[in-house]
Amino acid sequence: MPALAPASPVAILGTGAHRPGVVVTSDELDAAHGRRPGESRARSGVEVRRWARSEETSSSWRPRRSLGRSRRQD
Repeated sequence: MPALAPASPVAILGTGAHRPGVVVTSDELDAAHGRRPGESRARSGVEVRRWARSEETSSSWRPRRSLGRSRRQD
């Protein structure tokens, strides 16, 4: 069995999540695309989707600081 390289020091400094603000239901998609009510939900299993607004980009989804100050360790 080969020897493993020494582990580098690693720390998780934080996590985050973003949910775009536009909520679109499967029923709304069905109506917009001329499908029977419930068809999109039956096919995908998805009830609600969240879509980004046109002005939203992935770089605008930076997390807000919620617990203390952000720290950078070099």
